[in-house]
Amino acid sequence: DIEFIQSGSIAMFFTEAEKRGLTGLAERRIDRGFSAEMLTAEQVWELEPAISKEVVGGIRFPHDAQVRNPKLVRALAKGAAQLGTKFLFGNPVTAFLREGNRVIGVEVNGAPVHGNTIVIAAGCWSGKIAGLLGYALPIEPARGQMVLAEAMPPILRHTIDGLGVYLVPRADGKILIGATVEFVGYDKRTTLEGTRQLIEAGITLMPELAEKSFVQTWAGLRPYAKNPYLGKLPGFDNIIVASGHHKNGILLSPITGKLICELITTENPSMA
Repeated sequence: DIEFIQSGSIAMFFTEAEKRGLTGLAERRIDRGFSAEMLTAEQVWELEPAISKEVVGGIRFPHDAQVRNPKLVRALAKGAAQLGTKFLFGNPVTAFLREGNRVIGVEVNGAPVHGNTIVIAAGCWSGKIAGLLGYALPIEPARGQMVLAEAMPPILRHTIDGLGVYLVPRADGKILIGATVEFVGYDKRTTLEGTRQLIEAGITLMPELAEKSFVQTWAGLRPYAKNPYLGKLPGFDNIIVASGHHKNGILLSPITGKLICELITTENPSMA
């Protein structure tokens, strides 16, 4: 169970300027065949009574969904293992093996692992891996801190987006508040300032959160790039990159997997 929940989301706006920006987003989504509903403040409170009485309105995206990220990753790994994938956990790639101008594998803890095709999908470390081949891949880490609160009985049904944060009601009754975007290198520490920013914005969106119990905070490193890198590494016929998704890695993982698979097996992906 990956906790796929199609709860819909509501993007809140507190000013007319925010409303104009979100209206443009809604129009773009409608143009692409998705649904979006403009809500007055009263309609927002009818759907989510705990939301701040300071909101001007919101836009509801009824088909938006969520998954529990760690459970999804474990499910994907289990499915891959059942199809014959072998995992070498905790064993970093330290070099590429070459035969002439062609890469024929990688070195892992001094041992060779050969392959006809190599995919660099190492998140924010992808640039370091590509660097072993002398290629500068502009992907860097962007730290995201998150806060988890206990909210039983549940006080939220939709995912809420506003004031630079989002509130996600989980199946276990907890609410996730996320997430900062910080360019601090490979530093996964949580900080008092990051936690403060998230909690203050979360309480402004939903004042009732102030009375809920704090559970924990943690941080992850996103692979930041201006756009995702999907395709062959320039200068190499059998090295493929799938990285740089920044905040949309889980969202774009199915289409990324499909396109990379097509590129490996047919060299003709269905999207160029």
